[in-house]
Amino acid sequence: MRRFAIALLAGSLVPIAAFAQSASGPASPAREQPEELVELDYEQFTHKAASGNLAEVAMGELAQEKGSRPEVKEFGQRMIEDHSRANEALTAMAEKKGIKTPTEPGPEERETIQRLSALNGEEFDRQYARLMVEDHRKDVAMYRAMADSSEDADLKKYATDTLPVLQEHLTLAESMAQEMAVMPEEASGQSR
Repeated sequence: MRRFAIALLAGSLVPIAAFAQSASGPASPAREQPEELVELDYEQFTHKAASGNLAEVAMGELAQEKGSRPEVKEFGQRMIEDHSRANEALTAMAEKKGIKTPTEPGPEERETIQRLSALNGEEFDRQYARLMVEDHRKDVAMYRAMADSSEDADLKKYATDTLPVLQEHLTLAESMAQEMAVMPEEASGQSR
């Protein structure tokens, strides 16, 4: 199986891991971590993408429940809808190739979801907005690399079709984070 070289930040869950270490501490911008080359094959990409979709849905549900700002609740609803749809398409594509996708977020993502669930109101809003910026920046990079380099027609189409949605999510998350003054400095105005 061909491996796809994807330039990702060290540790694919840097934003989530940073939040897991300190939910109320200052934002730990993912760009401070050195970049490393991570190679993902078809199965690894589908596993990582499905786990990410499931985490976005779970955090979107938390935003509906715990968010205090209308834009946080609206963004959460959008995450539920778009990432559910993306995961359905991904799962169907993977099943055609005999690949089983995860049915729940990974351990680090579950820990982040648990920590986020302990927050309420404005603190929830700020942490959720920051996480969404950091996570969608990572997702855009991963999907762009797969859309550009995949030789598998189905995977290339999935990544190409999903990328504009993720880019829109990033733009919306950056706007939401800027309104709350929680925008990671280097992310400001750098939507891709």
